[in-house]
This record gives sequence, C-alpha cells and structure tokens, in this order.
Amino acid sequence: MRAKRRPLTLNPYIARVIFYLDGESARIQALKCGDNEEWQRLGNFLSKRGQRLLRRFRDGSQVEIEAFYKADYPFDVPFEAWATTILNRQILARYTRSKDAANRPQAPESLDEPSNPNCGDSASLAEILADPRSLEPFERVEIQAELRHAIDMLRSPEQREVIIATYFEELDDAHIAKRLRKTKQAVYGLRLRALARLRVLLRDEPSERIRGKNT
Repeated sequence: MRAKRRPLTLNPYIARVIFYLDGESARIQALKCGDNEEWQRLGNFLSKRGQRLLRRFRDGSQVEIEAFYKADYPFDVPFEAWATTILNRQILARYTRSKDAANRPQAPESLDEPSNPNCGDSASLAEILADPRSLEPFERVEIQAELRHAIDMLRSPEQREVIIATYFEELDDAHIAKRLRKTKQAVYGLRLRALARLRVLLRDEPSERIRGKNT
C-alpha cells in the first residue's frame, strides 16, 4: 500500500514555481516564438516518450502538436512531465472519440502498463506523468488565508492583480494582458517578481509575521 501523500502547502509550491520559472523560461519563450529547433526537440521527445501509447493507434500523427502550442505551461512541474501529461490526454481523447474498434485494441486502463515487456521503456505511464497535486490552483492550497495576507502585502497593485487572475481566476496571460492593457511579456514579468516577493514573505513563520504586519 502506498503511503498517503501530504497535501502540498504554499511555501514549497511557490519555491517550485520559481525553480521552474528559472529553469524553463528560455525554452517556453522559444516555443512561443515558433523556434523550429525547439519545436523539433519537443516533437522528438514526445515521439520517444509516447511511442508505446501511439502504436495503439493507426495514425500516431493524429496526436496534434498544436495542443502544446495552445496549452499554458504552469511552471510548477518539469516541462517533460507536463508535456507527457498533455500527450496522454490527447491519446485518451482520441481513444474516446474513435468509433473504429481496430483503433482501440485494449481498454484505456491498459495505457498505464507497458505495451511490450521487451521494450526498453518499461516504466508505466503513472511513473512519468506530472504529480497531480502540482496542478492544483492556489485556492486549493491549505494555507489560503496566509496567501491572501501575503498578496495584500505586495507593493504593486498590478502584481496583486496578476497573481489573483492567474491562480484564483485561472486566466491565461492573454486575458490578463488585455485586462491590464499590457503585453503578455509584461504580465510574465509582473508574475515573476510577485512570486519572488511572496516567497520572501512566506519563508519564515509566515502566519505570525504576516498577521503581525497587518495588525
């Protein structure tokens, strides 16, 4: 029996977001700008990672690379894990839409098992997908009250609005940019600075320190 996972709390979540912002920003920006080499690299990665899943369908090309262009990378999981999650959803969606039994040789549950025991990639799908806890928005984190206090302490009203719109309203950068009459790059910068500030505010005994400054 697997040990029960502890709920993800805000402080480690913010640290995780900042870590992946620092490590993945260049790649995400290149993909957004249509960099051919970066898109080719993504395609090669997905081809290798999803090989055993794609072979279950007559035409593996039906998994649309466009889905990755439209999706917003959340910066709270490794890029490869996020991309694999999108790949899995694409394949499951194709499975459920298919009316051809030849395209569905096995039940969807079998996607979590290696399709070929002789294949070098023997890990189950569950082992390569992103931790579902990391995709939870801020309102599901245990210490929501502390987060609200910390957001109120951000110096910039625009930073506060970007954080709330991103993690509470779950809006994408295009909608936030339109609301603030800014570019998406400006929204990205505001969020990055706000998250760095929130990490400082919540680093040491956040509850007592935040409440003390608001009394």
